[in-house]
Amino acid sequence: MKTLIIIPTYNERESLPELIRRLDGLSGGFDFLIIDDNSPDGTALLVENWQKERADIFLLKRQAKLGLGTAYIKGFKWALANDYEAIVQMDADLSHNPEYLLSMLASLPEYGLVVGSRYVNGGGVENWPFYRRLLSKGGSLYARLILGVNIKDLTGGYNIWHNEVLKKIDLDKILSEGYSFQIEMKHRAHEQQALIKEFPIVFEERQGGKSKMSKKIILEAMWRVWLIFFSSNRGKPYGKFLKFITTGGVGFLVDLAIVVFLVEVVKLNLYLANCCSFIVAVTVVFLINKFWTFKDSSEAYAKQYFKYFMVSLGGLAWNFLLLNLFVDTLGIWYVYAKIIITVIVAFWNFFVNNYWTFKKV
Repeated sequence: MKTLIIIPTYNERESLPELIRRLDGLSGGFDFLIIDDNSPDGTALLVENWQKERADIFLLKRQAKLGLGTAYIKGFKWALANDYEAIVQMDADLSHNPEYLLSMLASLPEYGLVVGSRYVNGGGVENWPFYRRLLSKGGSLYARLILGVNIKDLTGGYNIWHNEVLKKIDLDKILSEGYSFQIEMKHRAHEQQALIKEFPIVFEERQGGKSKMSKKIILEAMWRVWLIFFSSNRGKPYGKFLKFITTGGVGFLVDLAIVVFLVEVVKLNLYLANCCSFIVAVTVVFLINKFWTFKDSSEAYAKQYFKYFMVSLGGLAWNFLLLNLFVDTLGIWYVYAKIIITVIVAFWNFFVNNYWTFKKV
């Protein structure tokens, strides 16, 4: 099986030679693609010297430190363009032990993705303090719960891909740049119904250089998981609802601004001002929902606007009916009642508009 090992580097001149030496000792006939982000320590120059004597080492140089995710995307595209069947992700810092590689590769014909997993039986970590273990396990659990992916080590970076799985993933739509890239790629494979195997590995703390983990990377991974969720098949309905709520907030601000202007500046009657502001706000919100929330490209503006207006009037009617029920009948404080009603009416407006006004034919 034609195999490429992709190794992103930034200041890895100290550890990279030992990694290549160990991989050469496996006699696997691998090719190597080093993707260097303009390392100040001369990592790229070292690789260029190797290339003078070896035809199995390739180098892609980038002008700046652009992130782990974009490095792998570039590497995956290069691998697919050069017809590699097995594509390996591996860190340059010796934390991914090459001794597992041949056994992991042996699983590839049957599985589309083999994950070097720290959190299955036989796996683990070495020389990690308690907080790193907690952070790593907690991060994987956090992502698993949000994304609904049954992979115990979502954050691990020692992975082997079959090219057929990568071909099914739109690499240009990958959102992540940092370590959340590992989570997103596994999630995309899961969405493509790829067969995924977790192979137990013991992760060894890097033996050279400096760890690139930081608070910024951790925080990015936390909020990126939600972006991945809302862009996924599972999360798209929720993402659409959030857009709908955001658009409703814009409509509220438009409504309020027009009322204040008409009452305070134009000196219009309050109720007449409310009618004017309602019509303008509904129109603005209709257009935003059409082209952003529901991404509707049909030209049936008048018909859709009429439907949207009717739904909005229906929401207004629900508002009055429920206000009467909660405040006058049940004795709930009007502020609490208004909050509850707003949530109920928001769901009403969203689902009726989704399945009626902007229904996909």
